[in-house]
Amino acid sequence: MDGSIHEYKGKGGKKQYYVIYRVENPNTGKKKQKMQRGFNTKKAAQEFLTNLQHQVLTGNYIEPGKITLGEYLDNWMKTYVEVNLKQSTIDGYFNNIERHIKPYFGGIQLQKLRAASIQEFYNAKLKGVENGSKPLSAKSILYIHRVLSQALKHAVSKQLIPKNVAAEVSPPKVKKFRGEVYNLNEIRQLLTAASGTFMEVPITLAVMLGLRRGEVLGMSWNQVNFSNKTVTINQQLSKTSKGPKIDTTKTDSSNLVIPISDSIISLLKKQKLQQTRNKVLLGQEYKDSNLIVTLDDGSYLSPDYFTKKFSQFLKDKNLKHIRFHDLRHSYATMMLANGQPIHAIAQLMGHSSIKVTGDIYGHVLDDTKRKASKEMDNLIFGSAESK
Repeated sequence: MDGSIHEYKGKGGKKQYYVIYRVENPNTGKKKQKMQRGFNTKKAAQEFLTNLQHQVLTGNYIEPGKITLGEYLDNWMKTYVEVNLKQSTIDGYFNNIERHIKPYFGGIQLQKLRAASIQEFYNAKLKGVENGSKPLSAKSILYIHRVLSQALKHAVSKQLIPKNVAAEVSPPKVKKFRGEVYNLNEIRQLLTAASGTFMEVPITLAVMLGLRRGEVLGMSWNQVNFSNKTVTINQQLSKTSKGPKIDTTKTDSSNLVIPISDSIISLLKKQKLQQTRNKVLLGQEYKDSNLIVTLDDGSYLSPDYFTKKFSQFLKDKNLKHIRFHDLRHSYATMMLANGQPIHAIAQLMGHSSIKVTGDIYGHVLDDTKRKASKEMDNLIFGSAESK
């Protein structure tokens, strides 16, 4: 690529410089002349020209474009996100783009977006100084960062920008959230209180199998193998802008086969019988969703509605308030405290790796390791009582 630097008089007669350069169109092979003005020093103009020449030599040069970040995001959502991702993910991306990203710098040209601007955006959102809005949590900003970074990564692959500037920004650190858990006695009280009620099946599945809310509400009868005494976890009920929807599980590793006990088999058969009775009773008004946990008419159970029902159930039974997801944590905590191998627990919970399990339940593992160390000490040297 060839180019040259020229001097001109700017506003007020101030000496400035402009660069004229010629770049080859990779599609036609023809060279096109371009100009960039506004350099206050010859050195700055030379640096610009040198950088351009380096981009051309390394194959990283991208034709300047006027598309804005907002226009690009609209196109990215339509041509990529809505085509390839789950509805719940689409909803999350749309919400972050429309409520946060586009209002702040959607009008900026895509190629002029800089890491410093993104960092200022995150800081403003964290402090709540942007248009008098309420401060966002570090976790919310991290979600925004992931959306923006994914969008810019895609723009790089389409050769619209030379690099993903969001990758150069550090979002605020998210403090690890540790929910409440039930101990063994509290679990027994919960199961006793739920016995014979609408909550018995979903609570038992969460407590005994460590399932997520969506996995419990989205479990179908096709997933249960009564002969082999197993259940396959490969779908979930998700909350979307278009209403509850059956979707794939959270991760590929969540697609697993879990053994189930005779007590769960018995409970599921009882539930199946009750649904058959409801079907006969309601006739054509029965909505056969083929799901295990449903309303009396067989229809989907909204995740939000179920959460409210669970909270009200705990209140009515005078039990300690926890989130339904905390039953999953209670399951893992009891398994670890009981000395079960972490790799087995990771597999049963559908974690992508043992590291994920360790990161979430590290505090339990520390207690387990201390207990194991004490037991080893007693085994080798004998307990204090025996001396």
